[in-house]
Amino acid sequence: METGKRDYSWLLRQRESMNMLQKDVARKAKVSRQFYAMVESGQRYPSPSVAMRIAKALGCEDEWYTLLNTSD
Repeated sequence: METGKRDYSWLLRQRESMNMLQKDVARKAKVSRQFYAMVESGQRYPSPSVAMRIAKALGCEDEWYTLLNTSD
């Protein structure tokens, strides 16, 4: 993993455990599939409101804050 990139592999595991595709999560979270893919791969950080929507789409609302960029 590159320095500065967060490990969001738990998103992939959660999505797959729910038998969802990236496009399914993206649609439920109201973001583009491309943006969701970048979040899942650790290339982009969502805003707090988007992080909440992604977590809700994946059924893990209590974990939304782990998607935020806290390295600053």
